[in-house]
Amino acid sequence: RMSFATYGSESVGAQLARAARLFGNLSAGSRTCQEARKTWDVPAPYSPNRMGKWVTVLGTQPQPQLIQAFPLPDLTKEFKSQPSKYIKYVLGYGGEKSLLTLLRDDLGLVNSFDVGVETDSTGALLIVSYSLS
Repeated sequence: RMSFATYGSESVGAQLARAARLFGNLSAGSRTCQEARKTWDVPAPYSPNRMGKWVTVLGTQPQPQLIQAFPLPDLTKEFKSQPSKYIKYVLGYGGEKSLLTLLRDDLGLVNSFDVGVETDSTGALLIVSYSLS
């Protein structure tokens, strides 16, 4: 499926007419092009026997860190609702009664933390990196 965006000083009608003239004769492609995109989520990239492991790494930096990674399902179909942005916003919020305030101010465990979501053909990975006190 292809999306198309146009902008300019011409009227919308003129822009749409030009787009139809230039791109209107594109075919839908072969049957293969119409099939659902292949994903690589089976077999599961993170099997249960590989989860829940503690790894201690001797670092070269003076600041200790804790990094947590949580596998998520493939979020491709939910692209329009942007669930990864919502997760990053909720966990990364630093205001009153937030996770950061609890860990930093109330418990004194962290100086800061960062939340990220990596997505590939096997699914998504929520990564939380804490800069420890």
